[in-house]
Amino acid sequence: LAAEQALARRADALHAVSTAERDTIVDRLGADPARVEVIPPGVDTRQFHPQRAEQGGPGYLLMAARLEPLKGADLAIETFARIDPALVGELIVCGGATSGFEDYVTELHHLVADRGLGERVRFVGARDRDELARLMAGARLFLNPSHSETYGLTALEAAACGVPVVASAAGGLVEAVRHGETGLVLDSRDPQDWAEAVTGLLRDPDQVRRLGVGGLEHARAHTWALMARRTLASYRRLLGRG
Repeated sequence: LAAEQALARRADALHAVSTAERDTIVDRLGADPARVEVIPPGVDTRQFHPQRAEQGGPGYLLMAARLEPLKGADLAIETFARIDPALVGELIVCGGATSGFEDYVTELHHLVADRGLGERVRFVGARDRDELARLMAGARLFLNPSHSETYGLTALEAAACGVPVVASAAGGLVEAVRHGETGLVLDSRDPQDWAEAVTGLLRDPDQVRRLGVGGLEHARAHTWALMARRTLASYRRLLGRG
C-alpha cells in the first residue's frame, strides 16, 4: 500500500478504468484528482458480437467469472432457483476456481444439489475467448452478481453480443452496465429481488430487445481501438507538457 501511495502521489498521470477506481486512487492513495483520467477497458467487437441461432426450448442464463466468493456465483444460483423453469431452462456457470478457493466450488455444487437444480445448472469450466463469445451470444441474459468490480469487462462483452446484463451495483459495474439502457443494476443482494428482476425481463421480450440494442450501442462506443486512441491522446498531452 505504501508503494501504491507513493506512485499515486508522484506519477505525472494515472489512468483508471472507472470512476469507482478513480475515487479509490484519489481517496485512498492520495492522488491529485487533476492527474487521474478515466479510460475504460475496451471490447473486441469482432470477437464479441451478436450471433444467436434459433434455440429450441426456453434457453439459458449465463454467468462467467472466476469461481470465488467475491464473484457471487452463489447469488446467481439462488436467483435461478426462484425462477419459473418454464421461463428459462438452464443456468450455465463458466469459469474455473481461483487458486485457494476450491472449497467454494464444492459449496456451489452442494447448493445446486440442495436446491434440486442438478439437471439445470451446468458448470462448464474455463473457456477460451471464442467459446465464451459463443456462450454469451446464445444466452437469454447475462448475470454479474459480484460483490466488487473495478469495471466488469464481461458485462461489456455481453453487451457487445446484444445480450442484456443484470448486475450488482458494485464499483465499476454501474458504468459497465447502464441501468435501463443496457441492462439492470440492482442495489439488493436478496435472491428474491434478483429473481423478480430477471423474471420481469424474461417475460418482456420487447424490453430485452431494447436493452440488447442499447448494449450494442454502448459496446461500440467502447471498442479497443477507441480506448487505445484515448490512451494515446493522454500520453501526447503528457509529453506536450514537457
